[in-house]
Amino acid sequence: MEPQLYVFPATIENGGKAYFPNFVQGDYFNGATMVSYGSEILPPYALPLSSYTVELVWNVKDIGLTEGDYQIEFVTHDGNQKLGIKCMNLRVYTRPASEDQQNKLPH
Repeated sequence: MEPQLYVFPATIENGGKAYFPNFVQGDYFNGATMVSYGSEILPPYALPLSSYTVELVWNVKDIGLTEGDYQIEFVTHDGNQKLGIKCMNLRVYTRPASEDQQNKLPH
């Protein structure tokens, strides 16, 4: 079972719609901490205890989320019988065009 994202109140417990990641990045086998291009580097205290890191990426536009605050639920399966569930708050924010102009990468 792939990792899934649910948006409250349509959680897995309520029979809500599951959204699957657009991208899965990282590697379980080479022991290198990986982040995707354009992501901020994780601070040392936020890194997992093992040397393997995977990043799951959802596109909020594909889910239909507009600007605002949401409660979301992440669900993974252990491959046997149990689910791992983590809930968190999410704020969708679009930077003003003036900020985008200042932060563009060089061509």
